[in-house]
Amino acid sequence: MTTPEPVLVRRLRLVDAVAVVLSACIGIGIFFSPAEVVARTGSGGWAMIAWAAGGLVAIVGGLCFAELGVLRPRMGGQYRMLREAWGPAVGTAYAGTGGLVIGPGAIAVLAGCGTDFLAQALGVQPSPAAWTVCSIGILLALGLVNWIGIRRAADLMDVLTLAKVVTIGALAWAGLWMALHDAPRHDTSPFALGTAPTPTGFLHAMLPVLFATGGWQQVLWMGGDIREPARNIPRALFLGIASVLLAYLAVNASCLWLLGPQAAAASKTIASDAMSVWWTGAGRWLAAAIGLSAIGTTHVILMTTSREQAAFGQTGDGPRWIAPVDPVSGAARRSVGAMTLWACALLVIAGRDGISSLLDAVVMADFTFLGLCALSVLVLRRRHPDEPRPFRCPLGPVLPLTFGGVSACIAVTPWLLPEQRPWALAVTCIVGGLLALGWVRSRRAGSAA
Repeated sequence: MTTPEPVLVRRLRLVDAVAVVLSACIGIGIFFSPAEVVARTGSGGWAMIAWAAGGLVAIVGGLCFAELGVLRPRMGGQYRMLREAWGPAVGTAYAGTGGLVIGPGAIAVLAGCGTDFLAQALGVQPSPAAWTVCSIGILLALGLVNWIGIRRAADLMDVLTLAKVVTIGALAWAGLWMALHDAPRHDTSPFALGTAPTPTGFLHAMLPVLFATGGWQQVLWMGGDIREPARNIPRALFLGIASVLLAYLAVNASCLWLLGPQAAAASKTIASDAMSVWWTGAGRWLAAAIGLSAIGTTHVILMTTSREQAAFGQTGDGPRWIAPVDPVSGAARRSVGAMTLWACALLVIAGRDGISSLLDAVVMADFTFLGLCALSVLVLRRRHPDEPRPFRCPLGPVLPLTFGGVSACIAVTPWLLPEQRPWALAVTCIVGGLLALGWVRSRRAGSAA
């Protein structure tokens, strides 16, 4: 039994859809991942190659998802695509993993990091208890905004996205200004390649890159809310991904120029350290901006994931009580409440020291299903060859197969790293259990019919 899908008023404009892509991608990853990428690749040149490769992965994925987005412009787009292409069992595994790990795990990580940066801006060191309380307070406040309605949530997203763009621009400008004035001086080029990393080492470096560049797919989850989806979904993906890629390359080049590869790799707060080379008083101001950026990404993930979970309930695969969407405000209030509370619980369970491990689990689970969703392009082309496609992913099957293969490599990378294997096992058990549950339920539904 399914809950009738509500006919939503399409309240979101192109600028809102682009803001979803920008806000979902530009969180805090770009402000600390550059140091990790330099450390894992061993040189500034290979770090830049890793970031360019991450941008290429995002572009290929965006082309695939653009075709899917205009083919089925409905709320919960990625879940509905996986369900239609691969069956209810895969749809259940994805949406269940999204509701238990990917969505709430990501917003828990981001809320916790937002608290850290805001504390740095204020010059305080919160205790673990104070950190948890402040992080939960951020989640509850954002949950309240999403509870009010989709239009107010989108307005807040637009404002916070503007703050992100200004922060990125300031950091990129600092590096350019110093480069034009030939300062600081380096004995060797900060962008020298050096010794090439091993294939496993390069894949390891790609994990923080793909965390920082990921999130563009969330515009599909808002497919039922976007005006003129056949035009605006592809445009939002292209404009958003291109802007993110240019901004990230500029930020990495700036950090490498200002600090040099050795100092960049050793830095724990690379963005603040880089800005301090340009202006000694910039560190705390930048920390405040990064904290707001983290809150903005927390907000957009809560907004998009709650709508995907509502779609999960509407099909009957998920709990029906999360399905309702208010026809006046467009708010998926039950789903918002459930996501917010579970994210708060994950914050308490993981604690401040477990945030990075929770992040690894999120990336692994996310790319497991991103690859399958890209391959849905080929399945749906074969199944519905004559269906109108206002946008078609170019190069035939090449791009979907490429993105699917890259996603598979990323998903198995934690198994290659001994310290990550416990989390890899946990994610595999969750996905496998949900897949089995979905298969049993679909078989029972087929027998009853």
